[in-house]
Amino acid sequence: MAETIDSYGRVSIIKDEEKSLPIYRVDIPEFSDAERKILDNSQTFIPSEIIRESEKFVTYEERNKFLRYYLKKKITEELESKNEKLDNIDIILSFAMGDLYGYGILAVILDDDKIEDILVHGISVPVFVVHRKHGMCASNISFENVRSMESMLAKIAKNAGRRIDEESPLLDSRLPDGSRVNVAIPPAAPKGPYITIRKFRQNPFSITELIKLGTMGEEFAAFLWVCVEGLGIRPTNMIIAGGPGSGKTTTLNAIATFIPQNEIVVTVEDTIELNFKFLEGWSPLEAVPSILQKGETILTMDMLVRNALRMRPDRMIVGEVRGPEASSLLVAMDIGLYGSMGTLHANTAREMVTRMTQSPMNAPMVMIPLLDLIIVQNRIRTKEGGVRRHITQVAEVGHIIQGNVELGIIYEWDTEANKLARTQYPISLKDTLASNAGITKVELDAELKRRESVLRYMADNNIMENRDVLKMIREYKDNSESVIAKIKGKDKKKGWW
Repeated sequence: MAETIDSYGRVSIIKDEEKSLPIYRVDIPEFSDAERKILDNSQTFIPSEIIRESEKFVTYEERNKFLRYYLKKKITEELESKNEKLDNIDIILSFAMGDLYGYGILAVILDDDKIEDILVHGISVPVFVVHRKHGMCASNISFENVRSMESMLAKIAKNAGRRIDEESPLLDSRLPDGSRVNVAIPPAAPKGPYITIRKFRQNPFSITELIKLGTMGEEFAAFLWVCVEGLGIRPTNMIIAGGPGSGKTTTLNAIATFIPQNEIVVTVEDTIELNFKFLEGWSPLEAVPSILQKGETILTMDMLVRNALRMRPDRMIVGEVRGPEASSLLVAMDIGLYGSMGTLHANTAREMVTRMTQSPMNAPMVMIPLLDLIIVQNRIRTKEGGVRRHITQVAEVGHIIQGNVELGIIYEWDTEANKLARTQYPISLKDTLASNAGITKVELDAELKRRESVLRYMADNNIMENRDVLKMIREYKDNSESVIAKIKGKDKKKGWW
């Protein structure tokens, strides 16, 4: 028996007892002849001069908004001239924009901000999606023939400045919207083609959204606020570890809003996923082979990290540490780029240390104590069959004792309480933070409580957009007493104080 368990826009999530996965169904209407003609010739609606004009916009969002507005105007005019209804203009526009960028039939899925990953496993096979709420789903969309897929792959390769063929059957790049795409075709993928897209969220999750989702609580978020900001003196060096799809980058994006606005921050990634556009001093570097000309040396992560040291950053952030760049990141911490951070695949704090000190990273054990914190995040399946991402372990990094790095587990996931909980292990980092800031530990604890109240206020009042969260954080930095006074005044009415 099939049951609709969720719906929004043109999307329905259907649970069928006879199927192992939920169905992600997109309502695609029957198009009229006039609508079909528009879809078949959508690129003729945007002349080359408009394409050139769109290139003056710096960001994808601005360019996309400009082109979408122009295309909607022209398509509307065409339909009205034929006395056609405009009920389907939104989905026609999605397909038309998708054709422009080379997304093909995946355009309607890419338009859904609730989708994390898109997986294509061949011809006449349902496209699979990873939904933020419902996990893995099988969609009602598929590539019906090789031609439609080859056309899309050709555009993806062209946009990446690469080729995809039998001699070069692998492609790792990103789409115009910033989404990461990996393609494997025969002979590398005998049963392929396979396409994997990790969607780039144009509006990253804010810290308050992560609190509402249960990734972390207000208390730990306040602790991270102090650690990342450093009380204006000395920010904390940290690694966020976890398995694939555990939300490491999402958490890193969220806590980056605590970075002071006057800092120069360099991010280094294999393919750009971090989005720090709220920082004026953000310089992203990307190790993408497609930007190289034939015969040039492959651009590695380690090369970029070492080059970033010459860019005079205040801190460095490395997305997905996997190789020799691990040592270079630790060197950055050692020379005073405090508050540097990175993500790494590991399921526990101890495993992170082991992975970082062994091949292919080979970071010297003696450098590991340059880290202050290790945050571990994991995917946890719910009873309803969905997926939740939670911080499950937080460890302080201590000294090396008898050849082993001392780790103090200060927070750990409590399965009974279903939340991240403090352990009995004392947080020595609090002493360091207080000492660096010239305050007592009692004063630091009071400051943490104040920041916790600010975060709770934002979460309780659904202040979720990053721009609004940033505004509150900046106001707190400029005049914390004023912010606390406003919150207390409103909280009293709701019985929170």
